[in-house]
Amino acid sequence: QARILYLTPHGQNPTSITLSNARKRALYEVAQRHRLTILEDDPYFFVNLQRKDASGPFEPANMLGTSSYPKSLLSMDVDGRVVRLDSCSKMLAPGFRLGWVCGHKTLLAK
Repeated sequence: QARILYLTPHGQNPTSITLSNARKRALYEVAQRHRLTILEDDPYFFVNLQRKDASGPFEPANMLGTSSYPKSLLSMDVDGRVVRLDSCSKMLAPGFRLGWVCGHKTLLAK
């Protein structure tokens, strides 16, 4: 029997797909129904290259910045089933390997 649902919800390789909020809610409901813990591995969360004008250049003045960050599964967690893995390695230096874990304290204590 499965116990963990492993997801890379934002910028997943090799397609760079980001799950919609509706899809994340649906996956969360599946996890609730089957009593699964969700491991949200999200190293690409802070690599946000969305532009104000999609046909415009990749320049700071044309970037949406933090206002367009997607919603995480952890932010939708209502019953303590999401463990989130974050990293800033993709922004700083790919070989740096710096990351952290967030989740409900009872889940992280396990």
